[in-house]
Amino acid sequence: MTREVNISLMFHPSNIPERIGYNTFISQVLRFSKICNDFDSLKIRVINLYNMCINLGYDETKLKYSYQKLIRRHKLCKKFPELKIILD
Repeated sequence: MTREVNISLMFHPSNIPERIGYNTFISQVLRFSKICNDFDSLKIRVINLYNMCINLGYDETKLKYSYQKLIRRHKLCKKFPELKIILD
């Protein structure tokens, strides 16, 4: 069972520093990885969040780079080995 996730992100061209938006993306992916017990629900949440960020004007390359950096730093692939392929 997946529930809707309500996350507030600012539009990319705003007065807030750019990195805060990307850090919000990373922190939400990390949070999802901790609360999800199965890969499919995690995948749905990450893809929905990614698409929401793209629709708000965030750079696709920077989002993917931030995502890969998160996976390397937090070793999330131990819990979900398929995690590397979500945003490829």
